Amino acid sequence: MERVASMAKAAVHKARSYCSPIKYFILMGASMRPTFDDFNIVLVEKISILRGKVDRGDIVIMVSPDQSTTFLTKRIKALGGDVVSYAPPNNLPRGYTDLNKTLVPNGHLWVEGDNLLNSRDSRHFGAVPYEHLRYRVFAVVWPPSECRLISNKIE
Repeated sequence: MERVASMAKAAVHKARSYCSPIKYFILMGASMRPTFDDFNIVLVEKISILRGKVDRGDIVIMVSPDQSTTFLTKRIKALGGDVVSYAPPNNLPRGYTDLNKTLVPNGHLWVEGDNLLNSRDSRHFGAVPYEHLRYRVFAVVWPPSECRLISNKIE
């Protein structure tokens, strides 16, 4: 009985560490428009990150590769082992005339903002190590008129 009690106590401790409470972020910036507007409040979870269960199309909050204290909100475009095609940032205003291709290394992800003309993402800093991920966005809760669950489908 003591063993069961200690196992239950350990499970509760882990659940508090990884699941509870669900965190929220106030989003700012233009890189994810029109998916999010300034001052949208979103709910996030980290279980998917810890279990390695993120997929293409998921929106994640990650540590910036350039500055370890800054968080970025981006959409996962490719996983390790995928070949990704992308337009270099300086080529976007002219259209997709020159597409680059790169292989995303294992253990890395390719992330991009939904607003390609105003996003600093993997097209600038390359594939991101999986360890930079912190949360997966799953719902918008503010403003009330925009409350919704987030799909991982690219719109």
